[in-house]
Amino acid sequence: MKIIAAILLGFSLNGCSSLLFQPSRSLYYDPAKMNLSFQEVSFKSLDGTTLSGWYFKHTDQREKPKAVICFVHGNAQNISSHFMALTFALAKGYDFFVFDYRGYGSSAGEVEGPRAGVEDTISGLRYANERAQELGVPLAVFAQSLGTALAVRALVEEKETLHPAFITLDSSFISFEWAGASVLSQFWLTTPFQPLAFLLLSDEWAPGRRIRELAPTPILFLHGEDDRIIRPRLGREAYEAALPPKEFILVPGVGHIGAFWGADGERIRRLFLEKMDHSVETP
Repeated sequence: MKIIAAILLGFSLNGCSSLLFQPSRSLYYDPAKMNLSFQEVSFKSLDGTTLSGWYFKHTDQREKPKAVICFVHGNAQNISSHFMALTFALAKGYDFFVFDYRGYGSSAGEVEGPRAGVEDTISGLRYANERAQELGVPLAVFAQSLGTALAVRALVEEKETLHPAFITLDSSFISFEWAGASVLSQFWLTTPFQPLAFLLLSDEWAPGRRIRELAPTPILFLHGEDDRIIRPRLGREAYEAALPPKEFILVPGVGHIGAFWGADGERIRRLFLEKMDHSVETP
């Protein structure tokens, strides 16, 4: 009973922060030790909170990049544990920018929930778009897990000014409530508390069916078949809510945000690059 009481108390006190946002200030991997060309940057969120990010430059800098990818990462840790998911794109002619939400990494402030996450993502997308415009190249968006919901909602809010050429959503969902329930279903001890997700979380700032407003931007949906954090049916729901052009790929043998790294990873990375190449090269 004490364990159950502790679980209930933790969820009630932390609400959406504990289910959706799990920040860390630690440095997990240092790109400065990996012979990568990158720049540490800071920029302001909509309310003035200072956010931090890393801008990575493609390998052959004699030519301008094909596009600038804005990488919107998932809910845990910070950019230092996520950036390597896209480093393979640097050798293929792409720059990318990855940033931390408030309360993560070197970004100021504390986690405040989905609304602040969306506002931070709007600011990150604007920064990446400014870099793309300076270079005269398109903007692309790559998002994972929590970042997929934040990115979609941010792009919907900014649809008059931000026009990415290509969007990739890895381990996606469009409802914070259902995502929270999925997270609670991972362990037998928390499974009975799934209904709490619908009490403690709100979909006010979730993208929901507004994902269809991103059309006609092409969207590639990736989801690990063995994902036990964000169940594949939630990614399928996001795909079905979107309008064409779109594609959903269920990747066998991998779990959460693992599409690029399983046994089929090389093929998925190649497919991702081919589809993005086509989109950014199309006038």
